[in-house]
Amino acid sequence: MKGHLLDTNVLIALLWPSHAQHERAVKWFTRHRAKGWATCPLTETGFVRIVS
Repeated sequence: MKGHLLDTNVLIALLWPSHAQHERAVKWFTRHRAKGWATCPLTETGFVRIVS
């Protein structure tokens, strides 16, 4: 499988509009999402822990 394995920091930057790197993360993701992307349970747990 080709694509990108996103980490917690990228998920937060993508989904949190007030994040300092939000705009940069969205631009990167928009350019690369067609190649595919994934997360893992550990990344998802970290995301939920930080944003909740």
